[in-house]
Amino acid sequence: MNEKDHYLKATLKSVAETQAKMLRAITYTVSVLILPALFIAVKGSVENKVLTEAVVYVIAYIVWLLFGVILIEKIKYKVRSILILLIIFLLGSFVLATRGLSGGGILFLTSFCVMSTALIGLKFGLLAIAMSLFAIIGIGLSMVHHLLPFDPDIVWNSASVFSWLIAGAVFSVLTVCMVWTSGILQMRLLKTLSELRHSQEKITSQNMDLINEIKRRKDIEQQKKEVEKYLSRSQRLESIGTLAGGIAHDFNNILFPVLGHTEMLLEDIPEGDPFRDNLNQIHAGALRAKDLVKQILTFSRQENNEWMLMKIQPVIKEVLKLIRSSIPTTIDIKQDIRSDCGVIKADPTQIHQIVMNLTTNAYHAMEKTGGVLKASLKEIELSEQDLLSPDMEPGAYALLTISDTGTGMDKAVTEKIFDPFFTTKGHKGTGMGLSVVHGIVAKMDGAIQVNSEPGKGTAFHVYLPVEKRLSEKSLPHSNPQIQGGTEQILLVDDEDDILTMEKRMLERLGYNVISRKSSIEALEAFSESPDKFDLVITDIAMPNLPGDKLSAELTKIRPDIPVLLCTGFSETMSEEKAASLGIKGFLLKPIVMTELSQKIREILDENKH
Repeated sequence: MNEKDHYLKATLKSVAETQAKMLRAITYTVSVLILPALFIAVKGSVENKVLTEAVVYVIAYIVWLLFGVILIEKIKYKVRSILILLIIFLLGSFVLATRGLSGGGILFLTSFCVMSTALIGLKFGLLAIAMSLFAIIGIGLSMVHHLLPFDPDIVWNSASVFSWLIAGAVFSVLTVCMVWTSGILQMRLLKTLSELRHSQEKITSQNMDLINEIKRRKDIEQQKKEVEKYLSRSQRLESIGTLAGGIAHDFNNILFPVLGHTEMLLEDIPEGDPFRDNLNQIHAGALRAKDLVKQILTFSRQENNEWMLMKIQPVIKEVLKLIRSSIPTTIDIKQDIRSDCGVIKADPTQIHQIVMNLTTNAYHAMEKTGGVLKASLKEIELSEQDLLSPDMEPGAYALLTISDTGTGMDKAVTEKIFDPFFTTKGHKGTGMGLSVVHGIVAKMDGAIQVNSEPGKGTAFHVYLPVEKRLSEKSLPHSNPQIQGGTEQILLVDDEDDILTMEKRMLERLGYNVISRKSSIEALEAFSESPDKFDLVITDIAMPNLPGDKLSAELTKIRPDIPVLLCTGFSETMSEEKAASLGIKGFLLKPIVMTELSQKIREILDENKH
């Protein structure tokens, strides 16, 4: 029951209680009026030694009190009220018919009229008066014409029709006055109760408005908490990403010489040499470490990627086909990949990584029990109210959903799954998979949502913005080859190990290399002979004069000098920004020899034209 119904019920209850009090007061009043008639009737019966009549009078009075005082409290429905009033009317008519005008029957009829007015209404009270008047006249006429089996002599002045008419007229006048007074009281009562009910309804309406406002504010507060929670997690991940980027920078400076020296040793040691297998293991480990650093940089949004306009349906199907061959048949794969989903701007490798990580997680959740892995893709439209993060904008999104029927996760675990190095797989997981997915999606201005319950499986929903342009742009990819040259290169890096290794690598490629550990020293060497150098390769993070500032100073001296910028990590520099500064090339460490040689030749050959 809602609050409005509750107030209405309370109002009706108040009306019923007030009417009951009014009827009880009327009953007491009528009872007092009947007492003299009862006393006279009983006294006369005793004097005439007609004790049965006295008993009848007493019983009638008791019955009146039972109906009028006790049973009136139990009246709840109009049908019951009418039955009780009808009984009182018949009782009054019976007493009037048997005992005449001295028997108190008119008082019963009077009480019947007054109670009818108070209980049902003024109109019914006037009808009750008419009924009682007809009863008085009818009984009088019947008595005069001897239609009733009783002795007319016992009726006080009953032989005259005129006396009955006078009695009926007096009854009518007195009863009308009493009924009219009772009706006015009831109308005032009902008016007051109506005003009370109207006031209660108004208060109820105001209360409902207040309740709705409280609910609205609670919803706003809940949304605010969700946004604060999202921002808190984003800030936490951002701070972890910055820390991870710094670790990646130091790790790259360590990894770069290992990878470079290993590559040069592999070129020097012939096939079949027993040391070559060991070097291959070192080289493979270094490449795996490079991939791990790449994942860390993806999480920290510092990886340099080649984005293109692409449809992701083929990538998803390729991953599902690949994973189908590697998971047991107890896991069923279902897919609903819609072809009408639009084009997104992304790196195909990263999309492959997203799908692979999510499907692998789904497989691990069902590895022991089996189940259903479902992948779906569709295009949806998000309004301002549907956005999941502040970075998103209203518009069309590609919704990729990867779900499983596995073990599921509780709320505490769900809140931590995107934290780096957090894993529930023990030795099977590194804890970087979902962190990388989160970093990729965030970098694309998308969002990822997780729904999971213990024992009911997990569903990942990835939202990626759809580009308005429908054409796909393919970026050229050349097969990397080790290419050398004889040009003069100025090499700048503040790390001794990297400087030594890189110089050897460049000289192995045929270039003439002059190396400097300090950017200030490099600027001085370039100032002395600016036309001597064909290319400058410099690190970004260096004391006194960072690599981008050094590039600016070099171009002031010689505007056409090409610069290749290298770094393990930078919060402020990217390939796009480097190009806007006039820097010809940008590479992330650790750099393999094929990549470095290809980039150098690309810059030098372009500069010659």
